[in-house]
Amino acid sequence: METQLIFSGLIVGGTICNARRMKSVRWLLFLAWMALAVSGCQTTGRIASKPLYRDPVFDGAADPVVVWNPQMKRWWMFYTDRRANAPGQSGVTWVHGTPIGIAESADGGRRWKFVGMAQIELPLEYGGTNITKWAPT
Repeated sequence: METQLIFSGLIVGGTICNARRMKSVRWLLFLAWMALAVSGCQTTGRIASKPLYRDPVFDGAADPVVVWNPQMKRWWMFYTDRRANAPGQSGVTWVHGTPIGIAESADGGRRWKFVGMAQIELPLEYGGTNITKWAPT
């Protein structure tokens, strides 16, 4: 009767493989999958603008996180709204204590439109009135 061992998420019949070999196999499978995925892609002729998005408030969008908004049925981008074009900033004040900006895309990420600043309501013990600040003040 052949034994089967579950090792690193894969079933290996009859033998124990070392972790390095399993990682190599997983890496090769990932590369093969990526090659197949890329070879099946077709361009649609629609090219995104460069830069992809510019924040209209401070022109300092950074650290983007893109998520699907099921209510709006659009992609939403949350980003640090650094004060890149704000006058009178000294040191790192143009980065610290910046709000979280929101932009949305209705065309799969090709174009982005500014939605506003995040207004997150949490109890006072978790941030008080400055809770939408991305970096510390």
